[in-house]
Amino acid sequence: MQLKTYQKNTLRIVSDYLELLSEWRKKAIDNPDFEVDYPAKAWEKLGKKDLYLPKKNGLGEPLPNFCLKIPTGGGKTLLAVEMIGLINQIYLNKRMDWCFGLCQLDKFIAKLYKILRIKTTLIASILIL
Repeated sequence: MQLKTYQKNTLRIVSDYLELLSEWRKKAIDNPDFEVDYPAKAWEKLGKKDLYLPKKNGLGEPLPNFCLKIPTGGGKTLLAVEMIGLINQIYLNKRMDWCFGLCQLDKFIAKLYKILRIKTTLIASILIL
């Protein structure tokens, strides 16, 4: 599946954010006394701090997050699949061959399965709840 220009631009911005997020997360881990909201710092360095809404996990630690506004028919499912790869590769420094998702619509699951099938040669299983 060929990505459209705006999809490539979206993935570039997400990739840039993840690079900065990874960099600031490492700084926060290496310097525990340096209490910093590293997701906010990443957004600030990206030049989009005014768009960032900080979140905390159950332990009160910074929780990275972002939202995308993509129009109907804009390829949100395809972008989500691409972003899972970017998050694993850039932020988590891992290679994952599987993804688990929960949703209510069989139509969405079928669409996601089709995209994943195109992107990979092996899908172990899909769990429909």
